[in-house]
Amino acid sequence: MKYSVVIPCYKEEKILEKTVLTLQNILKLEDFEIIITVEQNPSHTITVAKNLRRKYRNVKVLENNNQYGKGYSVKRGVLMSKGEMVLVVDADLPVNLAKYFSYIITLIDDPQVGAVYVSSLGDKTCRRKRGVIRSEASFWLFFLRRLFLNQGITDTQLGCKLYKGSIAREIFSYVDEKGFLYELQVTDLLLNFGFQIEECIVRINWFSEQSSVDVSNLFKSTIKFFSYSLIGRHRLLRKSQTSEVRLIETSHP
Repeated sequence: MKYSVVIPCYKEEKILEKTVLTLQNILKLEDFEIIITVEQNPSHTITVAKNLRRKYRNVKVLENNNQYGKGYSVKRGVLMSKGEMVLVVDADLPVNLAKYFSYIITLIDDPQVGAVYVSSLGDKTCRRKRGVIRSEASFWLFFLRRLFLNQGITDTQLGCKLYKGSIAREIFSYVDEKGFLYELQVTDLLLNFGFQIEECIVRINWFSEQSSVDVSNLFKSTIKFFSYSLIGRHRLLRKSQTSEVRLIETSHP
């Protein structure tokens, strides 16, 4: 199988079907699967997901038995994937993927590249497009990542990334962050294993109004960030050290 697409979902009943149809059209000439991982929630998202499974033979649905977080949902979908490439996208598909997909494929063809991150830091930090809280959160996460984690990637949080499948499944087996900061761990692991991360810079004209970013969540996320950067990061990378040689040798052509 060429591609696995993983879509983590919470309250996405209004947009999920449109996103799945878009992906079906983009990948229609390929052998692919779509894995929808649905967090337990009071909306009708799981009903929509199951209807899509009945409509499309290549759609699979994973239903979480609780509210664990985006990182948990993405990890579960990635570990269930079978594709040579794993595409992880948000349910609102914030990017015009049809426009950029061929370029993303070109970037990941490099043997040294483990993943391609779609990035749009300029738009994500624009107050006019995202509001004060969300735009400031994006800027300060970028600043803190550079300062404390030395991650040279412009944007780790935009919900559109393409991974080489074998690398993704190995990397995600170590991820233990269940919330949205899981992408910091994924980035650290990729770089620690010696893989390059390419970026595809895009423009985003609109953003979903649904967001968990508020003052309370920002405070909790800031504490988690510093806990990870000061303690958790060292523990995570040390835990993954024993697999480093095997991963590089089996994943590079």
